Order: sequence, then C-alpha cells, then structure tokens
Amino acid sequence: YIVKKLYLSPKLDYSKLNKITQHTILMIQYFSADYVIPVTSDPIKNGIVAIEDGKIIGIYKELDSSIKADVKSLSGVLIPGFINTHCHLELSHLFNVIPEKTGLVEFIGMVMESRGNEVTKINKAMKNADDLMFNNGIQAVGDHANTSLSADIKHNSNIIYHTFVEIIGLREEEVNAKIDEARGIEFYFNSMHSSITPHAPYSCSKSLFKAFKKSITEDNIISIHNQESEEENKLFRYKTGEFLKFYERLGLDLEEFKAQARNSIQSYLNYLPTANRTILVHNTYTSIKDLDFITRMGRKVTLCLCPKANLYIEDTLPKAQLFSNH
Repeated sequence: YIVKKLYLSPKLDYSKLNKITQHTILMIQYFSADYVIPVTSDPIKNGIVAIEDGKIIGIYKELDSSIKADVKSLSGVLIPGFINTHCHLELSHLFNVIPEKTGLVEFIGMVMESRGNEVTKINKAMKNADDLMFNNGIQAVGDHANTSLSADIKHNSNIIYHTFVEIIGLREEEVNAKIDEARGIEFYFNSMHSSITPHAPYSCSKSLFKAFKKSITEDNIISIHNQESEEENKLFRYKTGEFLKFYERLGLDLEEFKAQARNSIQSYLNYLPTANRTILVHNTYTSIKDLDFITRMGRKVTLCLCPKANLYIEDTLPKAQLFSNH
C-alpha cells in the first residue's frame, strides 16, 4: 500500500524508492515463540507475529523469503493481552482482610465496615495491583468504582481502564441525587472510557433503574453484578432471606418492595435500556430459564464469570456448562 501510494506521487524521486521501502520494513518488528495463539484460530507452532507501531499487523507460520528482517525468538507462548472484565481496584487494600466463604451478604457488610479512608495505604495497594495485572499480561480492565480515588493511578497506568461508576440507592427520595453523584465521580475519569452503572439489583430500587434508563445515552456501557448469591434470587422470588436482615441493619424500609415470584434477572432486566451493551457479572446462580429469558429479550448482553471470587465468597461456581448453548 505504501509503495503504491508513493508510486502515484508526481514528486517522488524513484531512485530513493528502494531505500524508503527498506526503511518501512525495518519499522516492523517480528517476534517468534514456541507457540503463537491467535485466539481466533488454532495455535501455530513456531509462529511469527509482526508488530508495527504497537499494533499486530500479521501472524504467520513462516515469513515470505522476500522479507529480510530480524526475528526475535522467544521461549513459551505469545498470546494477545488479557482483559480483566471485572475489577474493584479501589478495594485492593482489602486483599486477605475479609475471611473466605462468608457468603455474599456478610461479605458486603464486611467490605462496608473495612473500606477505611487511609488514602496513602489505598493508593499504594492500587498501584501494586495495577503493576501486578500489567506484569501478568493484562492490558485492559473494566473497573468498578464508588469514588475518584483510582483516577490518578489509571491516568498513569500502562493498562487501558474503562471505569464503571456504580450507583447504589434504595431510598426513593434519593434517586436523582445518586445519579448526579455518580456523574460527579465519572468526571474524574477518561470520558472516552467511563460510564455510570447500577451496582446490583439488590442495591438499586425500581425507581432508580427507571431514572437511570432515562438519564443515559446508547454509548453508556452497563456492568451490573448479577445473581452472585442465591439470597438475591430469594429476595426477588419470595421476599425472604439474609438481605432482609441486612437492610434492617442499615435502617432501610422495604415495605413497598414486592416479591416477583421469579429470579432477579427476570425482574430487573426490562428496566435496563434496550440498546445499551450490558455486562452481567458473576451469574453464579443463573439458571437455564434465566438464560432463555435473556435470549428472548434480545439484549446486547455479555456474561462475565469470576470463578475465584465466587469460590472465595460463596464457595461455589456458576453452571458454565449451561452457558455454552447460549
């Protein structure tokens, strides 16, 4: 393409064409490894990856004999950078603070009690977590935030972050204030890589979902915690379970909340905007009926699984075998 473009230029000194094309080739770097894994096709033994200006421009079983270039050979596997689809960077300082297998409701309570406000400690933990992710091949992160504390870390990171600013609100009178608060926090993050999102069905009222739907545009990506605990389904199906005690401790009145006789996803998905891309996170207790419901709704839904978190908190795993057919 470059040669053709230069050929069409009336001012070109054709005696320099060979040098120009050689220089262009030298700008491309070639890397080989024991195996190259393109993801979209089978692994290639001793494959070669061509990179120009930080972008992959080609993957080859072998180079054409006409290309004279140095190929840097590496041992191991070459694979595109990983994406951490669900993260809470600002909670990095709570690593190993909360015991395992407490169940989600108890876990949430402990997070609320343990968050703290030691900014220096929080910043150090976030920086360490950011470095750990990048050094392990993670190049993009979908990160949930309740404050602007992680903004500087993300701005200076080698990782591209999309920040999901969470909205939490169960009191009817605070719906608009909670959305405004989230907008205020979102201001501190990259406007091209941030959006506001409901936190979870158990932490957002029906009124908040409706107000959220009216307040966003189609480019606002949603990432919502979904069916991480069976207690969430119990709440929506029967208005029973541990969440009621949790709300009572917080002084929240759920008198107007009505049991839906169906799982949470079937109760709240219709309140989310139809056209917006939506990530459902965890799905530990998502049933085949729930998957059928999501499919029938025709939404732009992606399921994100977090097995290590599920084992740590609930000591169980999502029924991933059900998802393969959907």
